Amino acid sequence: MSKTKSSAKIARWALLIEEFDVTVEHRVSTRMRHVDSLSCYPIMAISSEDNILIKIKNTQRNDPELRAIIEVLKEKPYDDYILHKDVLYKYKDGRELLVIPRDMQNEFLHLLKKGDTSLHTYHLDHLGPLDSTNKNYNHILAVVDSFTKFIWLYPTESTTSKKVITKLQLQGQVFGNPSCIITDRGTAFSSAEFENYCTEQGIKHAMITTGLPRANGQVERVNRTIIPILTKLSLNDPMI
Repeated sequence: MSKTKSSAKIARWALLIEEFDVTVEHRVSTRMRHVDSLSCYPIMAISSEDNILIKIKNTQRNDPELRAIIEVLKEKPYDDYILHKDVLYKYKDGRELLVIPRDMQNEFLHLLKKGDTSLHTYHLDHLGPLDSTNKNYNHILAVVDSFTKFIWLYPTESTTSKKVITKLQLQGQVFGNPSCIITDRGTAFSSAEFENYCTEQGIKHAMITTGLPRANGQVERVNRTIIPILTKLSLNDPMI
């Protein structure tokens, strides 16, 4: 480079290519129209959700059982199944549930989307029962922010839905409501009271598969950390 001063961008390019033996050639703009065209060429936005629905639709028709249901629905109603835009759904508890073909069910265990911003998705779990304190606290509700991994710990007297909702309301007063909450299938989280709270607050509630705690691994790891800390603090001489 012969210039004594250059822009930061050009300087970075120069540092990257100086280890190679190259010749920099200048071309007038009239000879670089193809590059200008490519840089301004519009790229069609592709919705990943649309692609998933197309894949589900095609896979449904490759499943013999689902294909038979679809053929029946073209002629008459069948059980609680419905066709919407040629995709098979099942109507249950007032909701249209997408019918996932058997060949895609394992794949969909990993499609739970988490936000790429803080306070979007929370992982919740209870730790306990523990020795009761003088305020009758014998459990800890752990709340983990999926993005930042920040942790909130709330002592609680029980694991009822009411107690969980109270702590979430306290959390919401400071940080607002999350868009999604991920929990296990404990009674506190699977109750109608908790589901109604999530619905009223516009929170999506996702429950992990029974017997698979690693599916909610972020909060499970927190629990493994809390136990030895509490054990140490409970000693008469925690410095031992």
